[in-house]
Amino acid sequence: MLIQLYLLLILQILSCFATEAKPKLTFDEFFDYTTFPFLKFSPTGQHLLIQTRHPSWNASVYENTLWLYDIQNQTKKACQRSSFGAEMWNSRISFQFVILLHYL
Repeated sequence: MLIQLYLLLILQILSCFATEAKPKLTFDEFFDYTTFPFLKFSPTGQHLLIQTRHPSWNASVYENTLWLYDIQNQTKKACQRSSFGAEMWNSRISFQFVILLHYL
């Protein structure tokens, strides 16, 4: 019984050394992420409106981008960009208005 415990302990120690080490996450990688504060489908279901927010380290601000994604063609187009902290999208604005701006 004691020999089995020693063998089990040795196997566990060897398995700890055999696992691959994960690459360390850098400080910049930890803070460089994108959030999606707003997602909304068009009334027809053909488009998706996406608001993204991510840090812009060079300008020391958050960059907000409004994307229009065409679900059928799987393409996206940036409709609007802003580099200030305030929210840029008001959910009361109609989706047809955004589609109209997209095609102008």
